[in-house]
Amino acid sequence: MKPASGDLVNTLPDYLAQVFVLADEVFGDNAVTAAWMATANYGLGGNTPTSLCETEIGTLQVIRVLHAIEWGGVA
Repeated sequence: MKPASGDLVNTLPDYLAQVFVLADEVFGDNAVTAAWMATANYGLGGNTPTSLCETEIGTLQVIRVLHAIEWGGVA
């Protein structure tokens, strides 16, 4: 089955890499992105984004938080 257009999680096999790209778009700075990915996040249950990117569901949680940050909302 071919992934739907715009289906971020299914377009790349490496969840961490795709989340890093999205986070870099949101933060606009590689160093800030790297720091955010390695820092425990309240919106992610105290987990780091990097640790959650080991699974598809964790990746979706990180993407949800990034979109909330991008759009000025809360996760």
